Amino acid sequence: MNNLTKSELNLLTQFNINQILDNNERTKVHSNRFSGEQIKVTALVDRVLDHTFYLLSVYETGQVTHRYTFIKSFGGIVKAFDRLKYLVLKLDRQAYMTLLD
Repeated sequence: MNNLTKSELNLLTQFNINQILDNNERTKVHSNRFSGEQIKVTALVDRVLDHTFYLLSVYETGQVTHRYTFIKSFGGIVKAFDRLKYLVLKLDRQAYMTLLD
């Protein structure tokens, strides 16, 4: 497991994904939405990606309402997306390059 900072652990707690920190088995498959390239990721990276892609869709569609009550503004959506995206980069560089870069 990568050494996560307190800020990163707090981010995981905000998104309720801190209970799967120790599972390093790569069982989840994600596909690049443009190229179709696939990559297997851990359960932790899978959950972070799910939230990252959700926030990306909120941003791209310009939705004003979303499922996260702790994000109060459109700027907050962008900030949370960036924080999650860079957490994916830290946890799994290959997944970041395949899916988000």
